[in-house]
Amino acid sequence: MSTVYLDLDGVLTDLNGMLAKKAGVPREEMGDATLRTFWINKSTSEDQVAHWRDIPPNRVPEFRAIMSWLQLHRVNVEILTSYGIATMGDCGALAHAGKVKWLMEHYLTEFQDKMISRFNGVQECWQKQFYAMPGALLVDDQPENCEGFRAAGGRAILYDLTRHDDFVIEFERTILEMS
Repeated sequence: MSTVYLDLDGVLTDLNGMLAKKAGVPREEMGDATLRTFWINKSTSEDQVAHWRDIPPNRVPEFRAIMSWLQLHRVNVEILTSYGIATMGDCGALAHAGKVKWLMEHYLTEFQDKMISRFNGVQECWQKQFYAMPGALLVDDQPENCEGFRAAGGRAILYDLTRHDDFVIEFERTILEMS
């Protein structure tokens, strides 16, 4: 059975949109890694749990449809997220709690219906590669995470909210190739 690992921040959530709003800059500027890191650190240092609670969801109806489609094709779906660069002290635990709370608020039905089977968290993004294996696909918004996952033997698709329709086409093609 194949497994699709969905990243939380930037895939299921509109992290860049929330950060851009806090920074007072256009959303497109949040693609700059330095600016993004600064605002993630600033946001998470203010209130760990509230940071994750305040991130708006990305295209929920479309992702729910994707999860239903995957369930019909007998593909396992799991969350694979990192707790971030700003996780010092007990921030990792707080980030975990905030992300789980966010996921339950926006995707509880998908857990109840077993469309999402598991929540996986890693301390740092590069550790996502430990989940890579033949039959595993990572959907992530960070190129370096996708590259690391591929190098470790999995498949990966880079997600970009502004190219969602292209993503869906590539995603469906990839899943069918993996079947």
